[in-house]
Amino acid sequence: MKAHDNPFASRYMDSLPYIPIGTDWERIMGGLKNQSGRGAVVGPKGTGKTTFLEELKRRLSMDGYTVHLLRLNQERKRPEKEEVRQICSGLDLQSAILLDGAEQLSRLGWISFVFKTRKAGILVASSHSPGLLPTLLKTAATPELLHILANRLLPEDSPLEPEHSFRLFHARNGNLRLALMDLYDIWARR
Repeated sequence: MKAHDNPFASRYMDSLPYIPIGTDWERIMGGLKNQSGRGAVVGPKGTGKTTFLEELKRRLSMDGYTVHLLRLNQERKRPEKEEVRQICSGLDLQSAILLDGAEQLSRLGWISFVFKTRKAGILVASSHSPGLLPTLLKTAATPELLHILANRLLPEDSPLEPEHSFRLFHARNGNLRLALMDLYDIWARR
């Protein structure tokens, strides 16, 4: 199978929506309002924090916010000073800052970031551990969620069996991203 035909290619996986477990978007948005526009998205790797922030960005943009999504990771442990300066120069109550991978910042870096972005109406950060901001959402993954997501990508005549989802989920310790990447490899061999 050619890479572009693989149903688990990144272009298809990137289109998967965030599916809240145990809550819904109305409650999430209400919680953000109740927390004065500040909140943390907390969960292990591969449980949907980045996908959540992408969907939150879309929803906030539709509500008229100017949204800035910054991504940090092992290679990029802090945002560029010029990038932060440019973003912060125009912040107001209709601005939203979404920071993916906030755990990459040092404690001092986090305090500085929060101070610089204080004029934004919304600040949401994702992290593997709680404590940076009041928790808005705890991301979680289940074998059932993996099954739903995988079958959204697969052709209707080739569904993934629940047992296969269960095995993949546990083989990857609940990391949906890695389990979906395994499915890419499996389909590539077809």
